[in-house]
Amino acid sequence: ELARDCRLTPIVSVENQNQIETALGTDAPHIALCCMSGDKYELAIRFVQQSLPRLPHNCTKLIFSSKASETDVRLFGRLGISGIFSFG
Repeated sequence: ELARDCRLTPIVSVENQNQIETALGTDAPHIALCCMSGDKYELAIRFVQQSLPRLPHNCTKLIFSSKASETDVRLFGRLGISGIFSFG
């Protein structure tokens, strides 16, 4: 709501199933799925794979990732991601 008050277009970032449920209850035009490397990176990849089909067709689908490998980038592209923000 704050973004709308300021006439900004929000990018809602989510990193788990509870957050995606909340985001899906809104009309957010852009949703970023967080997929950070670390001990639970495999779970994060699985979260992205499970969440993508649930996102609205007209929603911009983004990934926030830390150190995504080239293989991961190709995978995300095949899954229909609009853009990947990779932080090193």
